[in-house]
Formats: sequence, structure tokens, C-alpha cells
Amino acid sequence: MTNQENTPSCSLRAAKTQARAAAPVAKKACTGAKKYNCFLIRTVPSDPTEEDLTEADYIEPMPLDSYGEWSAELKELKKRTRWGGILEPGEFYSHRPVDRWHYHVYQQYEKTETPRNPLVSRCFIGDIHGDVAVVRSSEVSVNDYSEEFSRTELVRTLEFYKGRHAGDETFRRSKASMAATIGMSAEAFGRMVPEGFPYLNVPAVTKPWMTSDLPSE
Repeated sequence: MTNQENTPSCSLRAAKTQARAAAPVAKKACTGAKKYNCFLIRTVPSDPTEEDLTEADYIEPMPLDSYGEWSAELKELKKRTRWGGILEPGEFYSHRPVDRWHYHVYQQYEKTETPRNPLVSRCFIGDIHGDVAVVRSSEVSVNDYSEEFSRTELVRTLEFYKGRHAGDETFRRSKASMAATIGMSAEAFGRMVPEGFPYLNVPAVTKPWMTSDLPSE
């Protein structure tokens, strides 16, 4: 009799416990679905003490008021991140089968070497160091894509490059994109260009952009 009387309350406590356990998962899922025009991909998660870290924990939104204006984007990023300078190592493509737009990368530059960024490095041939900011970009004539994207979608793209040769993927996509721009098939365009060209995702060894380099407003 006692067991029967206690059953409802025990079930209720169990349900509440399950609900509390599920709450952080639901919150993460909701956060991951929100869309922004820029995300930071960190070398370390925002909360390293959190248990069961996932790749999403290394990614945080940084919506840019200046999105779409290159020099203004650089200035805003420099001001908000307090990076010493900004490098532009290249680009990588989505996990989706598209080649008309890509993710453009702004990379942290400091006078001392920053830690390797494992998530972003898998999307490039060479290693990427430091935190990076990622925005969607394309040729000027292309505007049929969403400028905003979710953290969940970015995670899927980063996962897409696991065990995949980033150079081959970029070569194939960039060739198709350039061919479409001039109204030619990818096969015909491929016969015109030398093998391995263009590798747009080889991290460029260039002088970083500093605030003083940018045009004044």
C-alpha cells in the first residue's frame, strides 16, 4: 500500500529530474539555431570548465553592424576583439553542395605566436593559429544567399572537413564558381587552367591589417 501511494510522487520527481537534465540540451539546441552574420571560432572554448565539451562550445556569435563593408568589418573586428592585427588566410566552402558563396576568414594576429586553431585548420591546407571570425562572402554579382547563418550550420561545415582534403575541395568548388562567372562549364574551364589552380585556401603569409592601414572614415 505504501509503495502504491509513493509511486505518483516518485514518478513526478523522476520527471522533474529528467526535465532539469534535458534543459541545458534544449537551451544549447535553441542557441545553435539562432542566426547571425558573423561567428568567432576560438582556439579554446568560452568555458573550458564545462563538462562534455563539443565543437559548438568553441564557436560564439559576433554579429557585425558593418557587415558587407570590408574595411569597416576589419575596424569593427579589431576594436571588439582587441586583436593585435588581422590576417586574411583565405576561405572555405559550406558542407552544402554550393559554390556560389563561401566562408571568408579573418584571423587573429599577435606579435607572439598564438595557439593552433584545430577546427579551422582542417578547412585549410596549412595550419591556422589564433581565433578567427567567419562571414559569408561571394563575388559581387552573387546575392542569392542568406548572409546570416547558425552555429549549428557552421558546426556541420567544420565536421564536413574531417578526413577530407581541404585543397581538393576548394579547388573543385572555386573552379566551378569561376567557370559559372564567365558562363563556362566546369569541365571546359578545367582544361584551361593549370592543375592545382587556384588554391584559395592556402594560408597567406602576408602583413597583417592594422588599424592604421585602413582608410579613415
